[in-house]
Amino acid sequence: MCETSSRRLLCCEASGLGLVHHSCITGSEEPPLQISTVSATSPLLVGAAQSNPVMSTLIHEKDLLFHVVVVGGTTAPFFEHFFPSLLRYSEARFHLVANGCNDMEITSLRRFECDRVQVEVASKHRILDHGEVLTSLFRAHSGEYFAFLDSDIFAQGCFLSPALTALSEADAVFSCLPVWIDPQDQILEDFIQYTGGNHTHLPTGECIGCTYFAIYRRRQVEEILDEAGITLSRIIWQDLPGGLAKRLSDLGWEKAIYDTGKLVNLLMVARGRKLRCERLPNLWHIGGLSDSAKVTAERAGILRRAWRAWAPRLLRQVRFSIRFRRLISRRETGIIAERTRRRDLACQYTAEVIKALVESRQIPRGRVGDPDLEAQFDELALALENLYAGEVGERVAR
Repeated sequence: MCETSSRRLLCCEASGLGLVHHSCITGSEEPPLQISTVSATSPLLVGAAQSNPVMSTLIHEKDLLFHVVVVGGTTAPFFEHFFPSLLRYSEARFHLVANGCNDMEITSLRRFECDRVQVEVASKHRILDHGEVLTSLFRAHSGEYFAFLDSDIFAQGCFLSPALTALSEADAVFSCLPVWIDPQDQILEDFIQYTGGNHTHLPTGECIGCTYFAIYRRRQVEEILDEAGITLSRIIWQDLPGGLAKRLSDLGWEKAIYDTGKLVNLLMVARGRKLRCERLPNLWHIGGLSDSAKVTAERAGILRRAWRAWAPRLLRQVRFSIRFRRLISRRETGIIAERTRRRDLACQYTAEVIKALVESRQIPRGRVGDPDLEAQFDELALALENLYAGEVGERVAR
């Protein structure tokens, strides 16, 4: 599974320095985003904004270890189709982390183990909070970079070159917005109180990243976690430690809820760090497979999870929802509901397409019930069709 295929060798011909791949880039890259350095007189988490000249050095794909958290009963069945493409089209290493997976799902993950892939079981009997898992991984591993990506991402070609080029001049690089995200949802407008994964930029243009695909320079994250006394987990305003709330308020970043990783990213911006959002045209991200109640319910006969695994997660969601409704305006609640509707459509459509491909049936097109999304979903269907055709071709070749 981990052998470099001849197809990837052809498309990923290394540059003269042997550091980053250039020949497999398709499409145009987004222009660099300018990050406004906070004034040295602004109240910050720890002192004034700090200048941080980033070394313009190229980074080898082999330097990166991507942590991939696989949630039991949701993304696990799709993962066996998605993950081989990430191996095929990169030279990075991967750490697969089973979160609430059953024995069968863990066995499926272990089939990928090789010199580039290691597998760990974070929790077998319950699903842990995603931010909690990421924080544990950050503390447990060393290295210059801390990288992770969602388990419902797949590749159609070599994908890391634009990210590594951006990282050579930045402190963190982010990518892979889900296919259903509306461009307007990427701006963290002043009235928005829930700083979610979809919010990649402040109204003033600064990039605040996402947690779908991320590569950090470890030292910058470590400084924030240690000095602020926080983690990568979601946190609400009332739970902020010490004087952090006042300092965020002084910066104009007072929000009711900061989703996974968002507070760390905002504090990096406050310290003058360079964050970049980069388009990686060869990566597709479904988005939300681990949270889509519709998909989970409709596939319950195949993916039924033990109550002891799901109960803690459901209770967390109930407690969060109760507090959430008191903190979020009716206007924002409507926006979130629409975003959730698009997410569930994408997840359901992905499940239907993959099922059709596995059963050698014609894939469904134009039946998503939303004209605005049909063109995007047709492109997604074609990408999934190509992914599955490549997978079948490799099995035949073996």
